[in-house]
Parts: sequence; C-alpha cells; structure tokens
Amino acid sequence: MCHQSLSNEAMTPSRLSDHMRRKHPDKVSKPIEYFQELKSALESRSTLISLFKEQTKINDGGLIASYKIAEIIAKTGSSHTAAEKIIKPAVEAVIKEIMNQDPSSIIKAIPLSNDSIRRRIDVMSDYIEDVLIQRLKTTNFSIQIDESTVVDNKALLMGYVRYFDNNCALQEDLLFVKLLETDTTGASIFSAVKTFFEEKDIPYTKNLVSCATDGAMAMVGRHKGFISFLKNLCPDILAIHCVLHRHQLMAKNLSSILNQSMNTVIKTINKIKSNSKCDRLFRKFCVDTDEQYIRLLLHTDVRWLSKGNCSQRFVNLFNAIVLFLQTEGQSDLAIKIQAQKKNIHYLSWIFRKLNEVSLLLQGKMITLIDCKRVMRAFVEKLYMFQINLKRRQFDNIPELAEIDLCENDIVIYCNHLSAMKNDLEIRFSDLFDFTIEPWMIDPFDCDPLSAHENIQEEIIEIKCNDELQIKFKRETLCAFWQSNTVKSLYPNLWSQMSKILLCFPTSYLVETGFSAVNHILQKERNRFDIISRGDIRICLTFFPHRLAEALPPTEFYMEICPLHETFFAKMIKKPQFDNLLTGVDGSSAALSANLCRFSSLFAVRFYQI
Repeated sequence: MCHQSLSNEAMTPSRLSDHMRRKHPDKVSKPIEYFQELKSALESRSTLISLFKEQTKINDGGLIASYKIAEIIAKTGSSHTAAEKIIKPAVEAVIKEIMNQDPSSIIKAIPLSNDSIRRRIDVMSDYIEDVLIQRLKTTNFSIQIDESTVVDNKALLMGYVRYFDNNCALQEDLLFVKLLETDTTGASIFSAVKTFFEEKDIPYTKNLVSCATDGAMAMVGRHKGFISFLKNLCPDILAIHCVLHRHQLMAKNLSSILNQSMNTVIKTINKIKSNSKCDRLFRKFCVDTDEQYIRLLLHTDVRWLSKGNCSQRFVNLFNAIVLFLQTEGQSDLAIKIQAQKKNIHYLSWIFRKLNEVSLLLQGKMITLIDCKRVMRAFVEKLYMFQINLKRRQFDNIPELAEIDLCENDIVIYCNHLSAMKNDLEIRFSDLFDFTIEPWMIDPFDCDPLSAHENIQEEIIEIKCNDELQIKFKRETLCAFWQSNTVKSLYPNLWSQMSKILLCFPTSYLVETGFSAVNHILQKERNRFDIISRGDIRICLTFFPHRLAEALPPTEFYMEICPLHETFFAKMIKKPQFDNLLTGVDGSSAALSANLCRFSSLFAVRFYQI
C-alpha cells in the first residue's frame, strides 16, 4: 500500500499492527476481502518486466518466422524482395480469408523487408561457415574444386568439402566460392585456395586427404597445374580425376560412320527447332498422328545426359520425323535419315546405357568403392553386349530387335563396343588398380592373414562380434563404417576405411553448384554480389533443414543500435510511463535501476520490430 520495503524485524505481528495504525489508520477497520482484492490488483498490474515478456514472446515467433522465410527464399534462389511482394500478401490473405482474423498484428511482427531478409541470410550463412571451419580444424577432409565463367564474364572458383562430424557421420557441404579476378591458371587457383585456408586457420597441409578436379590442364598440369602446386605442400595428397568427366570423354569415342549418323540427328533436330513456325507445325503434326511426345530435345554438348536424351527422343519420334520432313519438302534429309536408321537406333541404345552409368555416378555420398563397382560392371557388360551382338541375341538391345541388321552393321557395332571397352580400361586404369581390401567390403567374410599385420587382430575381433554382424546385414556399407562403435573398438580398421570414404570420386557437387549460381544470377539479378552475400551457401548447404531453429539464441539478438537506446531514454521521460516503470518503493533509485536493467533489451527488441 505504501510501496515500502520492511526489514525482517518489522515482519512480526505486533510491529505490523503498529505500522498499520500509524501509516494507514483509514484502513484498520477494512475487511480481509479488501486486502485480498488489493493484493490481486497489485500482482496483476502491468510492469516493465511483464511487458517485455509478452512482447518478447510475440517478437520471438515473428523473428523465427522471418529467418525461416529468409531460408526458403535463399533455397529457391529468389530475390529478397519476394518476401514483401509475394510471401507477405499471401500470408495476409490466408490469415484473413481462412482464419477470419485481422492479419495486421501478425504481419507487423514478421520483419520481411529486403534488408531484413538479406541480414537473416547473411547471419545464417556466417553461422554455417563458422561451424564448418571449426570442424575442419580438428578432422581430416577432402575437397573437390572447379572453376567456371558465369554472367558478366566473371570467373568463379567453387569448392566442396567432405568430412566426418563428431558422430562419425560423413558430411558434405559447400566450402567456398571465390572470384578469380584475372586468369584461371593453376597458380591463380592455388593462390585462392591457399589464401582461404590460411585466413580461416585450417591446417590443410595436415588434414587434407584428397582433391578431385575435372582434369583440365589448369588443374592437373605437370608443372603449373593446381595439383602440382598443392602436392608441393601436401605430398601425400591423393589427386583424383573426376570419374564423370572421364566417362563423358569416353562417350565421345565414335567411329566416323557413327559420328556421321549422330551429326545427322543433331542437324535434323536443329533444323526443326531453330524455326519457330516449323517447330509449331511439328508439334501439331505429332498431336494429329497421336505420338507419345510432341517435341524434340536439343543437344547440348556440355550436359552429361544430353546425347542420350535427345537421341532417344529422336528414335521415339522417328517415323513422325520422316513423314513430317517429306510433307515439308525435305525429302533428301528424310531419305538420309532412313538410310541411317540402324546407326541411329544403335546410338540411342548405347547412349541410354551410358546415361544409366552416369546417373549411378551422380549424387551425394558417392565413394570410390561405388565408382569402381559401377565402372567394372560396365566394362563386363560391354563385352557381354559384343558377344550377344555377334550371336544376334537382342534381349539386352531392344532398339535393334526389330531392325534387319546385315553382317557389316554387326561388325561396326562390335568394333565400337570393343573400342569403348579398351578406352575405358585405359582411362580408368588407376581406379581399377586402386586397392580395396576384402575386409573393407565384408569384414565378416575375409581371411585375416591376407591383411596387413597391424590390423589382423582387429579383423579377428570384428569377425567374432555378433552384434556388429547383425548390424552389417541391416545397414549399407558406408553407414556401417560410420558407426561410433566401429571407430572406438577398431581404430586401425576405421582409420584406413575412413580415408577411402573421405575421397571425392567426382566433381558432381561443384557442377550442380554452378547451375545454382546461374539460376541465382538471372537477368533481373545479374548485378547481385554472390561472393559476399550468403545466398549461395544457404542454397547449396546440407546443414540441418530447420536452420533457423538450429541457430544459437545469440544469433537472433546480435544487432544493437545506440540510436535506439537514445530513443528509449527520451521515451521513458513521458508521464504515461511513470506508473509502468516505477519500482516497488516508488524511489528514483529503483526507477533508475529498472531502466539500466532493461534499456539494452528494449533497444534490441525495438530494432527487430
């Protein structure tokens, strides 16, 4: 009632009664219900602490929503203004029309301005990079790098990293995106990579296990290539030529006759697709003839699956193409296509098989063991196809089953398959010669005496572990060796196996990263600074999906502006805040203490709102 603090000695019944008679004589005769109501009113009154608790709860939800929306925008490669132009009106319409509520308070609690989204993305990107750098300082890792020229003739250098986290789980993530200001030589690439590792204080000379590149001269040149510079500092590093790039080089190995047929296919497709009127007429012709497809696919030499896709579509529409060319006065080209029908169908089949192999080599967490298995199987298949062709058994080659092949055709196709097989064995000789011990594939069905002496005991121990044997049957090979149990019980085995799992066999992730860069740097955003902004990292990261919740709380409240503290200091002098900010005893000292306690927090909240 008097807003005074009483000492412990004053809390005795006699002294409290004396205090009531002296200080509050008008309330001595009041009933107990009066004092209970007074207590309830005092406890339910608005205070500075309760105000901030309520406002903090609202702002936290809006702030987390803002981070999640920013993550979605970065993942899709959209412009930062999409939050205000698309998401904000959409949320407002949903709340208003479906929930029948006033959306103004909710919309105001979610910061969605262009600058807010940019800050959220940069904060999340910096946090991911910091966590990644800290992990790489204490563990072995492998990298894959490549350079490419994007819009405005900018040369970008991109790198991905593979490492084991604290739970022994294999992880892959974007390491860096750097701008090569002048040339793209091996010296420039090495300088950019070395500078990055030194700035981040990553012991790459000690922790780097392998590096995968596309095999270009700037990367693997004997004297001035990136790998040669890197091996001067890391002599034990394993340099890997991307399996996918080698596979594509092998696919280009065509005889003159088959190459002529492939050029005819590409020429026919370009002739139809390059003329808009001709393309529309062809689509209408396919609809009228009830074809399965209505358009052809253009061939792009830089795309790994392009030859297979365009040739297969060409075969699917073969009869329609011939009839359409005849009706359009292109009889000579139609006759030429008819004459090369056998070769075109063969090319469609072999490129389809090559695409199947390419798809098996693409994706995340592909290991050297996977690549060796796939490529060895394909070499054996090529020999099988060659034997079946000679026997005229077309169960594995349905494209040629209904075509009358002469002996000369069989010889051409068998020679091509034989040349491909020989080319594969030469290009992938290092992969085929790469030693993968039997215990790495199946530690429970191998001879311990055939292994090195320092791991023989552990092989015997793991063979006798019935629990791990059951686990091995249920899980994949990679998941089994990533187990914490295997690492702790059999460190020598895990040490050797971890190096095999760490190696990148392809540069697939970097290639997909450049595709994402081209998507982000679309025509409306061609001046976007993709190097300094965090969009590309959020777009390509494999960090936990609920990224906004994964951030520590300090990341949400890190921005404090002194200007807002000045504004707060002026605002609290207004009369309407006197009752709200008054302390228990009403003294100016208590008021000052409350202001000092909450001024910084209010500044942060006001800035976020």
